Amino acid sequence: MNFAQKVHFLGVSGLRVRGILNKRFRNVPVRRFIDSIATKLCLSESEKQLLEFSRLLCQTETKLHQKPHQLSQNESKDHVLEQLSVLPWKSICSTYQTFQVLTKQLRELGQFMNDESDKELLQLAESENNEIMKKTHDVLEGMHKLLSLKPNNYQAPALLEVRAGVGGSEAALFASELLSMYERYCAFRNWKWKPLSLSKTENGNGITEAIVSVSGHVYGELFHEAGVHRVQRTPATETKGRLHTSTVSVIVLPTVNSQTLETESKLDANDIRVDVMRAKGAGGQHVNRTESAVRLTHIPSGITVCMQDSRSQHENKERALLILRSRVAALRHENLQKQQHDARRKQVSSPVRSEKIRTYNYAQNRITDHRCSCSMYDTEGFMEGSKQTEQFFSRIRNWFSQQQFQLLLQNLRMLHDTGTNPAS
Repeated sequence: MNFAQKVHFLGVSGLRVRGILNKRFRNVPVRRFIDSIATKLCLSESEKQLLEFSRLLCQTETKLHQKPHQLSQNESKDHVLEQLSVLPWKSICSTYQTFQVLTKQLRELGQFMNDESDKELLQLAESENNEIMKKTHDVLEGMHKLLSLKPNNYQAPALLEVRAGVGGSEAALFASELLSMYERYCAFRNWKWKPLSLSKTENGNGITEAIVSVSGHVYGELFHEAGVHRVQRTPATETKGRLHTSTVSVIVLPTVNSQTLETESKLDANDIRVDVMRAKGAGGQHVNRTESAVRLTHIPSGITVCMQDSRSQHENKERALLILRSRVAALRHENLQKQQHDARRKQVSSPVRSEKIRTYNYAQNRITDHRCSCSMYDTEGFMEGSKQTEQFFSRIRNWFSQQQFQLLLQNLRMLHDTGTNPAS
């Protein structure tokens, strides 16, 4: 048999083997099917879960189009489908189908690689096997990128609020340092930083509250900073060298743009009470003698925003309205989540809202994020707001993405099990 005949034989045999494999694996459960190819490809557990997720997603799409009755419709499962709607289903399913084709080719080649009697055919099969293995891992990498889950509004600009908490002047001082770190980090990422409101302490060394607008694809890169930040260090004013613990709270909200405002976050002018008054504090005769300060109150929710930083009443009102829109939008989104699934578990156990998300221990030169249990031992490097800060943030974002992936995978499994309700 010449070389061309051997190649032809390989193709014909491949068709025969493909038919056998299709029959053999047609009704194999998802996880057993994944396990059947994991050993050959040397897949990690996370890669196996990636394949399982993709396969279940493809099955979900098929059932939605062909047999929607097989997905028992209830509020919990509707919520799972809504969560999945943000994913690029078509691209994921197409990539998974490519993966299936490649793994079938590997199985077919395996039939010939077991036969060592024909060295020439074996060499051809091994060469093609190596090429397909490389393609398979490239496809897995592409699948991983498609399933890199991001929060809603991840490309939106953001409002960043930093407030001093427990700890008096030391909390206000650390709030100022944390705000400066965020400003440097935004400059490092080439985002536009625009202070909207800043309340300093009497000595001017710290801040009690600051609100900043950050433009760019910001929210998805900073959402994980929301929560309580705890600092443990010895204040400069401490004569006995005792360690003090202070806290600073950080709030990160997606900025509501005009397009979003016209749809889901529109505010009725009749629901907003506007109060004008004279500004307090330093600023000269102009701010003290004119009613430039503005307080907006959203009557239905009770949310209040005060703004007096600008000498212009009009500018103060615009800034206050921007903040009010974002806060009301966040409240509406939160209420929508409560209606769709178990609000208690969502709000109490949500990592974003947990107490003390991070500790800054200056004595140990350590920063620890308690959600993902990751630490770095360079507080000065982190507070510079540059490369090391981004590396630490990246680890936290990856952890959030993995947590969301695990939850969606669990819900996908349950979605195909009519006897179980998805997790919230």
